[in-house]
Amino acid sequence: LWDARDNDLSQPSRGFMLQGSKKRILGGRSLSFSPVDPWLFVVGTETGNVIRAFRPPPGASMGRPTGSYAWKDDAVLLLDQLSANARLQLQHHVEGYCRTAGLKEVSAEVIFQSKPDPLVLFPAPKTTDLEPHAGPVTVAAFSPFH
Repeated sequence: LWDARDNDLSQPSRGFMLQGSKKRILGGRSLSFSPVDPWLFVVGTETGNVIRAFRPPPGASMGRPTGSYAWKDDAVLLLDQLSANARLQLQHHVEGYCRTAGLKEVSAEVIFQSKPDPLVLFPAPKTTDLEPHAGPVTVAAFSPFH
């Protein structure tokens, strides 16, 4: 998900890894957010799957990591969406990249340049598979009547 308020749209501000049956990674093609429940969304995929998913509500910020590197606000926002274990794993990975590259400041751009494991950076939401379609799902929308 991109947010023009957070950055210049050069990297997502939040994301999720969509996995289908047999742990296949699915490519989202259409996206719709519920007008009633802000944590509910539906994704239509390139292979015809329709997935209903819940994103976890934002928790309290764990603050900036301490240490030798200055973490910018956009990088802290990425860390705050992760579980404690994934946050620590990503922090170690990025700081190792910064040591190698000679960087002293960590931004969201630096996090993506470090090429972290996508499964760490983009956690899987709680999902429910809905009835699949024969081709790509190009539009997804919530009905105003349900």
